[in-house]
Amino acid sequence: MPPMHTYSGVYTALATPLKDGRADLDRLQKHIRVLVRDGVDGLLVNGTTGEGQSFDFGERAELVFAAREAAPELKIMTGTGCAALTDTIHCTQKAFELGSDCVLIVPPFFFRSVATAGLVEFYKRVYAEAVPAGRKALLYHIPQVSGVPVSFDLLDRLKDIVGDRLGGVKDSSGDVDNLVKLCKRYPEMDIFSGLDDFLLDDLQAGGAGCIT
Repeated sequence: MPPMHTYSGVYTALATPLKDGRADLDRLQKHIRVLVRDGVDGLLVNGTTGEGQSFDFGERAELVFAAREAAPELKIMTGTGCAALTDTIHCTQKAFELGSDCVLIVPPFFFRSVATAGLVEFYKRVYAEAVPAGRKALLYHIPQVSGVPVSFDLLDRLKDIVGDRLGGVKDSSGDVDNLVKLCKRYPEMDIFSGLDDFLLDDLQAGGAGCIT
């Protein structure tokens, strides 16, 4: 029997149009309406493609609000990971307040040699303070950018602590073997490929789809 996923299908990682150095919300919403007509299943706001780390808290919130307003019928996933724990908690809380269905959290970056125990404590705090019961946060595995991988050890330990609020992983590492292992090891989670090329591999291994 195929796994049942909370979030699945093809999600568009939104680019953020700019005007005079600021997010152009009108153009963003026009683009989203085209994507809705084209039949995408969901949207990722403030991800890598959208350069979420380039915007302040206010702009990030505006982008989430604009996406939710333009596509009330779609699932909205919001990137909320920051280098600082308190910033990640704030962005995650705000994303849910503004109508995000779930969030995607990259590990805290810059300090690349952080131990798994430290990452567990980081995420444990985020889930405890910002991810309500019945909601989900996915982890973002993109080590070539963040410098900090999402390991199987981290997932195993975190799963024991936060349960089914650990919604899954977006694997943008480019390592198809790792993606397939994630799908097979965690069939109850929503495992997304971050690359179009690996969508079929993801689905054949029981994964949830792609976010690109």
